This record gives sequence, C-alpha cells and structure tokens, in this order.
Amino acid sequence: TPNGSTCQAQVSKFFQEIVFDAGTIETVATEYCSTDTPSDITSASDASTSTLGTSIAYRWESTTADPTDPTNFVAAGQTTKDFSFTDPLGVTTHYRRVAIGSLGSKQCEEASNIITISVEESRNPNDLSLLAGDGGDDTILCPNDSVVLTVEGTELGDTITWTVGSTVSSTNNPAFTFNAVDYAFSSGVTVTVTVTPNGSTCQAQVSKFFQEIVFDAGTIETVATEYCSTDTPS
Repeated sequence: TPNGSTCQAQVSKFFQEIVFDAGTIETVATEYCSTDTPSDITSASDASTSTLGTSIAYRWESTTADPTDPTNFVAAGQTTKDFSFTDPLGVTTHYRRVAIGSLGSKQCEEASNIITISVEESRNPNDLSLLAGDGGDDTILCPNDSVVLTVEGTELGDTITWTVGSTVSSTNNPAFTFNAVDYAFSSGVTVTVTVTPNGSTCQAQVSKFFQEIVFDAGTIETVATEYCSTDTPS
C-alpha cells in the first residue's frame, strides 16, 4: 500500500511442511559378549508421512561415545529399514535410524529412538590352547599317571577355572596337575578350563577328553617256593 493511498498490491507463496514420523527400532537382545555377533536391529514401525508427494529414505548412525549428544553419531553404512550385523562388536555401541523426508529439493531429517548394544569382553576359544603334558596331547593315562595341563592365550587379570567332569578342581592358575588316581574315570572324563576376563561375565572354554587304560595285571602262583640250590624250580 503506497503512502497516503488505499490501493494494495499482493503477491503470495504457498508453504508446505514435511510432516513425518521417524518410526521406531527394536532388537531381541541388547547384551552380548565381544565374541558374539548381535541380532539385527529391526523396524518396529516404519517411518511415515502425511505430506503428499514426500519420499522417505533411511540412514543408520552409531556412536561409542555419549548417545545423548546427537553430534556424536556418524553414519554406520546402512540405508535399509533394518540394520544387520555381520561380525561381533568389540565395544558397547549406540544405534539410531535417521528418517529422511524429501519433497522437491527439500530434505528433512528426524531420528528414531536409540538402541544400545552392550558388549562385555570375552576371550575367543579359538585363541586359547589347552596343552596336556610334554607332547601337548597326552590324554591317555595309566592308573597312576599324572599330567600337567596348561592353558595359553589368557591375559593378566583373567579368572581361570579348571573342572574335571562336573567338579571344580582348581581356580586362578594357568596350570593344573591332573592325577589319574584322584578321579574315577574308567569310561573317560573331560577336563575343561574356563577363562573369564576381569570384570566380565563372558566365559570362553576349551576342553580335552582323557582316557585311562583300565586293566588287571592278573595273578601268578607256583606249587612250591622253597628249593635246594641243585633243584630246578617248578
């Protein structure tokens, strides 16, 4: 409206808001050992929009830092509605799914809830070696034999537990002396060493199966035990 005039001129623009919901994510378990591959994080509800013409895409993000700070999240490399794991996680990691709503050249983003995958340290059984005796595999014993078992691949602070059958026989020692005479195992027995990292509940186990040679030496006899030096004994 010009100064002193009642005449008006008008121009207009129409604005649209991209209205959408990021959806939610879920998983069947959130606690794992560092040797386990987590289950997928799946879409509990997909992202949705009420704005006509809006397309929706996804970007997964993760962080090992404080998840309450959105700037800590970085792209996790997947763009589908579900997130799949192909390998174990080494440390606790937080995940979220970012929904991207696009209309024309404009994009809006909104993040889902956060899923935390908690990881406890664990030894890999493939990295542990259970050696029996000098040869490393002396698993066949005579009734009075002893064999020293040692476990390799542990780390400082690990809890080490030796179990013969179902009986805990020794703890916190990387070596264990297995005395055949102390155990009844005519049909064989399994000796297991369990290794638990300090402060963790995750256990790794390696075992060996031992057999005892069970036999009877028999008895001997003779008709006489006293002879003259010129006699040939029976």
